[in-house]
Amino acid sequence: MPDTPRTAAPWLFFGLVLGILPLAAWALALFGILARLGMRQALANGNALIIALIGYGVAFVAAFACLRRPRTRYRARYFGYGLLAAVLATPIIVAIGCEVYLFTFQL
Repeated sequence: MPDTPRTAAPWLFFGLVLGILPLAAWALALFGILARLGMRQALANGNALIIALIGYGVAFVAAFACLRRPRTRYRARYFGYGLLAAVLATPIIVAIGCEVYLFTFQL
């Protein structure tokens, strides 16, 4: 069966799901640091933040790798679209989440 946009659409959602994983790790690490749960916990959250940022960078590079070749198959291209959408939305979502968190708890 040849690749068509209809058969490749699930790959868009698969890319979105994989792109949201660094977002979740980044948000959890930042919220843990903001909560000031103690020095040992803040150190662990700092390490989690570094791991999340590395995952974010890997997802960014993978998104462009999927979109790089001009004759890429629909599946890889749609996977790259989903990954790129999640990667570009991650900093905005985390910034809004941190603002809401800080204003809600008055830190």
